[in-house]
Amino acid sequence: MTVATDALLDIATSAATRAGDHALRRFRARVPTREKSGFHDLVTAVDHEAEDLIVEEILRRCPDSTIVAEERGRQGHGAVHWYVDPIDGTNNFARGIPFFCVSIAAAVEGSLVAAAIHDPVRSELIAASPDGTFLNGEAVHASGASSDAAALLLTDFPSPKGPPRAGDYALLETLISSFGTVRRLGSGALALAYVACGRADAAVLTNANVWDIAAGALLIERAGGQQAAPAREDGMPAWMGPVFVAACSELDLSRSQLSAFLRE
Repeated sequence: MTVATDALLDIATSAATRAGDHALRRFRARVPTREKSGFHDLVTAVDHEAEDLIVEEILRRCPDSTIVAEERGRQGHGAVHWYVDPIDGTNNFARGIPFFCVSIAAAVEGSLVAAAIHDPVRSELIAASPDGTFLNGEAVHASGASSDAAALLLTDFPSPKGPPRAGDYALLETLISSFGTVRRLGSGALALAYVACGRADAAVLTNANVWDIAAGALLIERAGGQQAAPAREDGMPAWMGPVFVAACSELDLSRSQLSAFLRE
């Protein structure tokens, strides 16, 4: 079964909007949670509900699918691979902080072809089509600062998921002193979307899963931005993670402090 790219994009945007709107209806302070890998890694019933809505729509409209999703893992054996994060920013969501999103990407033969990130709080849908990246239908571009000193960096570094490595806090100090602004927002997918939209100049994720990265990576590519990751022995693309660097088109990564993440 062959599904056109525009149809895959329509599925991604529809499913992301549907799941995001559901999450927003359930959004309130202090939603009950349970731990997954540890107390930094939480999940709510709403994560599962949103994921179920997404999976149902994908399989109904594109049965030839394999879905790799955060909460229920891998489903199906089809040619179109979907990477789904039903609520990226669950720690924010669970505490009543209005900064979270739904992230969905589709890949065919190992290449990303469609992506959508929906921020239901702000009613923003950022989508990647063959023609570019669009925010609520308006074209956006990953354009910004050409130097660290003028740049706004979004990051999850150092990641709380696992013990810090030697030099992590020294590198964080370097980032804070080198960049104009450093922010930890609590949603890696939205951080990448903000680079694609030109709101942030760079982002670095250091302990991310493919469902955190895939949609944002395509948004950045189609918006004309840059993406990079340390070389992998298995030859897998940068958007597979766990380390992923994104930047606006003007930033010279070879001279940026972000190059430290590419040498690992």
